[in-house]
Amino acid sequence: MSKIWIYIVGALVGGILGWTYWNFVGCDENCAIWSSPTNSTAYGVFLGAFALKAIKDLVKP
Repeated sequence: MSKIWIYIVGALVGGILGWTYWNFVGCDENCAIWSSPTNSTAYGVFLGAFALKAIKDLVKP
């Protein structure tokens, strides 16, 4: 059960950062990922989950 928490935390952080990026920086046209809040949030969720897992594996003693 404890292994899944790293994905959940990473997904939450990534989703928040993806939406925040869309809100403040995202483009209006011709951007497949950043033009829509749904797309940028989903991209952030996947990127956050896997990035946090990779970081945890690198730091693991």
